[in-house]
Amino acid sequence: TSPVTSNENPDQTIIVSPESLDSFFDYTPANELTLIPTKVVIERLEFDENDGINIAGYVKQQYQSEIHNEITRGFTLPQSKSTKIKIIDHYLTDETETIRWSFTAYIPQEFDYYHYPLDRRMINLLVRHADENAIIIPNFSSEINASSNPGIEKLSFLRDWNVHSSFFNYQNNKKPDFYLTIVLQRNLLNPFVYHILPLIVVLVMLFTISLFMGQIKTYFNVIPPLTALFIGTLLSHIGLRQNISMWVILYGEYFYVFTYTAILSVLINFYLFDNHKEFKTLQYKQGLLSKILFFPIVLGEILSIMLWMFIFKFN
Repeated sequence: TSPVTSNENPDQTIIVSPESLDSFFDYTPANELTLIPTKVVIERLEFDENDGINIAGYVKQQYQSEIHNEITRGFTLPQSKSTKIKIIDHYLTDETETIRWSFTAYIPQEFDYYHYPLDRRMINLLVRHADENAIIIPNFSSEINASSNPGIEKLSFLRDWNVHSSFFNYQNNKKPDFYLTIVLQRNLLNPFVYHILPLIVVLVMLFTISLFMGQIKTYFNVIPPLTALFIGTLLSHIGLRQNISMWVILYGEYFYVFTYTAILSVLINFYLFDNHKEFKTLQYKQGLLSKILFFPIVLGEILSIMLWMFIFKFN
């Protein structure tokens, strides 16, 4: 299997098998580099409030006595601002030396919230050997299972995320850097319960209020319930922004903007019905047309937002 070049980063080469690893080094100037088979596993991953990543896991390396005598044992995590590494296993035989280290690291990383709640996070963990003339390669004999995600073992995540995929890759520099990349997909349950479901309730309440058109004496009587719906929507919107550290307009926020517009539209509809009797279409059977068209217009607007975002913004 040949190595795969990433569509998002042309300098990134994804390694999926021993054959792709061999093929990669056939075209990579690594003649003077010593290859160190290494197993890299992430067991715990947590995000802090500043979008930094707390990572814990282990690294297992195997050295051949005849080849690696002059090679320093160990590895580094260049991205980490705080790293703790300790040996937990050390095995010696006549031909090999196997060492397993546990590690914890704090890695600052910026994430794009623009597509929230449909966003993904790509975590790239750079692992280098302790020696400049050595390069880490994945240990496929113990690492890869075709049905699993490499580099992940009993991984505990925040409840808001699911593992989409993971893979090993190299950056195509003069001396290739080895990365373990984990792609996370946001779990939609919490955003749905806390942000989308309240908007659905607000829209249903707006429709219910619209059904009273022609039965309410003056449009002033609908201002209190519409104000309550506006405040509830605003509080939900504020709650969304409090969880986001970047000041960009999110995909999910367009639905809040639409809901504000829907609240204002219902108020205007009641005002026109109450004060402009000459609008025969609006007056027909106590505003029947506006009641019938409420949900088709709502669903059409939501569909328009989704199509606009996916066609023009997500690509």
